[in-house]
Amino acid sequence: MSTAETQVTIADHAHRDATRPINRVELTGNEAMLPNTIRDVQITQLDHGYVVHVGCQRFAIENASILIAKLTEYVYHPAATEQKWKEGKLF
Repeated sequence: MSTAETQVTIADHAHRDATRPINRVELTGNEAMLPNTIRDVQITQLDHGYVVHVGCQRFAIENASILIAKLTEYVYHPAATEQKWKEGKLF
């Protein structure tokens, strides 16, 4: 990719980001989580299960049905699910 292409790509992303409404809150420390805000979620499939990253936390899940159940719980009730995680009651 040439320098000109890189600059156009960066400018295009900056323009889209500037015109898109902000729908999430970036947390930098121990701020309270807004009740209906979810953190970034990344899922990596392995031979036997999944590694899931939610915000800065990482954990393993054995199969797709558990993954779907936990993600559904998190999407509908993010603050309650995070509280369960902190208390060691999520799994």
